Amino acid sequence: MPWGVNGTVDLNNKSARLNLAGLVSNATFALVAKALPHNADQPTLDLGRFAQLAAPLTLQAGVTFAEGWHFARAEGWFTAGPANADGVALEAAAANFVFADGRLVCPDAMLRTRDSMARGSYEMDTATNDYRFRLTGRLRPANIDEWLSESWPRFWNNFSFPVRPPEASVDLRGRWGSPQLTTIHIAADVTDAVVRGVTLDRVQARVFLADNWDDVREFAILRGAQTAHGTFAITEKPEGDKWERLEFAATSDFDLDVAAKLIGSGAEKFVQPYRFATPPHLTLSGTLDGQTATDDWHQERVDLAVDSAGDFAYDGFPMRDFAAQARIRDDVVELSGLKLHAAAGQAAGTARIWTAPDGTRRLAFDGALTGANLGQAIRLIENYRAAQRGEPAPMMSKFQQQVAAGKLDLALAAEGVLGQNFSFLGKGTAAITGADLAQINLFGLLSKLLDRMLLNFSSLSLDTLNAGFVLNGAKISFADLSLTGERARLDARGDYQLATDTLDFNLKVNPFGKTHTFVGNFFEVLTSPLTNVLEVKLKGPLEKPGWTFTNGPANLLRSLGGDSGKNPASPTKE
Repeated sequence: MPWGVNGTVDLNNKSARLNLAGLVSNATFALVAKALPHNADQPTLDLGRFAQLAAPLTLQAGVTFAEGWHFARAEGWFTAGPANADGVALEAAAANFVFADGRLVCPDAMLRTRDSMARGSYEMDTATNDYRFRLTGRLRPANIDEWLSESWPRFWNNFSFPVRPPEASVDLRGRWGSPQLTTIHIAADVTDAVVRGVTLDRVQARVFLADNWDDVREFAILRGAQTAHGTFAITEKPEGDKWERLEFAATSDFDLDVAAKLIGSGAEKFVQPYRFATPPHLTLSGTLDGQTATDDWHQERVDLAVDSAGDFAYDGFPMRDFAAQARIRDDVVELSGLKLHAAAGQAAGTARIWTAPDGTRRLAFDGALTGANLGQAIRLIENYRAAQRGEPAPMMSKFQQQVAAGKLDLALAAEGVLGQNFSFLGKGTAAITGADLAQINLFGLLSKLLDRMLLNFSSLSLDTLNAGFVLNGAKISFADLSLTGERARLDARGDYQLATDTLDFNLKVNPFGKTHTFVGNFFEVLTSPLTNVLEVKLKGPLEKPGWTFTNGPANLLRSLGGDSGKNPASPTKE
């Protein structure tokens, strides 16, 4: 197509107005650049640097030369096919433009790159190479990587859009040749996005990007029925792709593993012990500093609240309906307002986790469990201990079956090494009500032993237990354990070994300790010398311990008969 030129020329003052129409090629750019006026402060504009055309573009323009043939203004429009614009491959471009006083302004521009298309405006100061893009449309971020600093592709490296590019508005400012000066404001809305390998139904965000600084000023994420929204800002290390600082505030009801993947591998490590059948509701805020090559954090300051309904487990220990507030400061984790359900009972308390000078992680807690089902509680602990040892869950014992109807109240404050179950030291209380304690194998043997004394009862009918205890690693020591029922009271002291399920107790038996009838009270007075000295030794495995009289009737008769005890009889055993 030949060029068409018309216009007016004033030879007296050396000015002109020309109207041009034709095709512009790469060679034309070079000729125009040379023809444009320039000086030391405004060097020759290298148009070829900004555009390499695969085919000539169509141009229509008006050019004004002021008095003395000084270039004053150019304006018009162009359309172009495939081109390389400063390293970015364009399929098509079109714009109207005004060039005057060293500024190029395109108030209405269109760009198309592969599956992206956007409309907007472009401005540039040709003296400083400062520019500004404002675009709206479907934009695939990777398509303009070459225009921007390294922080742009690094930010989008965790995103992919397999179905279609995001709907976005972009305000991009910078200086050609100085990518570190680039700043970008983005408002985006995209469906079917993939972030850190997690498929999301919809992502909406407002983002500000600068050199080594990514500020997500607002985001909202939808994945099925799960949602998350909030803000976060990342300061990156200039020499690599690791974060230097992360600041965040968000709420989420995402599955915890999914939320951790979205944050990064450091978060995945943190949530690994927690398992929720139903995603919890989380509110969290804080900062993480100093991510290293191993993805560990040097400093952590996090506040969070969690509330979940349904099954929950920590380190494999099963519970339900977990709620708590946590305060994390570096390696110190403090839990408050802790509430949960376990073994059909409700628990509440506080906990603290920290690193001791010897490098071990320690746990201190103070909590209480009320209204728990005794049989379920025993079963829960046995199954957990078997799982920790890598063993299958044991069959339900006769002991569990016989006390299944009982209710357990338990309070315990203790401290030990996190993950080492037999390292804890502490104190607590326990109460059991409504359990048929006398009918279990443990006390059935005692009942048979006492029947030989002709005390006229075949069972102790024990249904209530109260105890204070001291936890010392794998040993629980009871100083004041009592079991009571309608016909008897047992007072005991001794130890229970958790690791071996063995007992070592002394019991003092009072068969009429809780009788309230006149006959019962009268008979208790008559027999009190006997019951006050009736003591039994209980020792051995929980399922089948050994019973021995330590201060029973034989010792009493020898004492009454004046036996000095030089040749004591052997203790009576069951």
